[in-house]
Amino acid sequence: MLRYFLTHDFEKKRGNDLAEPRVLDEEISAICSELLGAVPTGITYPGGRDRKTIIANVGDREIVVTKRSSASRGQLEALVLRTLGDSPSVPELLGHKGNFVLQSKLDGQRLSEGLEFADRETRKKLLISAGKSLIELQVKANENGLLTEAPRIGDRKDWHLDFSKAPDRLAEQISVTAPSYDPQALASNISVRLPSFVKWDSRPGNAMVDTKGTVGWFDWEHCGVGSAEDDLVWMLADEWSPNVPEAEFELLKHLAITHETDFEILVPRFHTKAVLHSIIRLGLILRRKGDGPWWNAASSLENDRVGVSPAHVKRVVNRACRWAGAQPHLRSLSDFLRQVNEYAENL
Repeated sequence: MLRYFLTHDFEKKRGNDLAEPRVLDEEISAICSELLGAVPTGITYPGGRDRKTIIANVGDREIVVTKRSSASRGQLEALVLRTLGDSPSVPELLGHKGNFVLQSKLDGQRLSEGLEFADRETRKKLLISAGKSLIELQVKANENGLLTEAPRIGDRKDWHLDFSKAPDRLAEQISVTAPSYDPQALASNISVRLPSFVKWDSRPGNAMVDTKGTVGWFDWEHCGVGSAEDDLVWMLADEWSPNVPEAEFELLKHLAITHETDFEILVPRFHTKAVLHSIIRLGLILRRKGDGPWWNAASSLENDRVGVSPAHVKRVVNRACRWAGAQPHLRSLSDFLRQVNEYAENL
């Protein structure tokens, strides 16, 4: 189990304390003064100064200050928080100007941490709660205009084909034999949409779970209109998400019922996307490792970093092999996935 590695400091993670800060203290003070009428008495950088999220102490509150990559990204996030703001599953919007968004801090611990240290039954309950909260937010967003106002994801020509070529890109990246499969067939499978507003970047590190088990989601800058299963793909195929098939089955059933779609058609599309997303995560893990050592898993979890460890590679591979084995059109990717795991074990 991955929890074993979290208790052993087998490698020091390369730090980011000296990285160029994305947001300057004076910027935070100025935007808080303008939008909240008060200068912060303290500023902290959870995860390091190179991250885009900052905690500012303003009065007796902890305020989350984010600086998005563009004014349009900031405007989109502010719109989403304003639209979904009466839900306990999203932060409260406190202010917005340009690419700065000020929002309330969600209570609890990161979902990734909650999942990592829970027993299997609690993991199942947490995953189901988290997935259902995403689906509820999809419905609320669709009913309140975000289906027409949010940008469309994957509309670029050949976007689905490029997504389907992820195995070829990973094979080239690590110099192993490319798998024998039909990217065009996979692209045809995943191009069918169940149109819905989606969070998109719904990995467990972007959620908090409080003492009552309520899951809240933050970091909405990459949201848009995709296909309803996309949020479950992002959550369940992440390297910090445990492999709990029972939770996955219940969530897909719930998604099919909620969006009134055929479960038997939904599942193969989910499996295809989840396998491809897993391969993309594996590429990210191995790219972050590069020629350096594996990262310390406990530190990566605490600071919400990519899980750059052999245990994470094995977890992603084993789960993706289960998904690939469930669908005839994906089975040829199982050997490739095991090859990737063998490559990682020999690094």
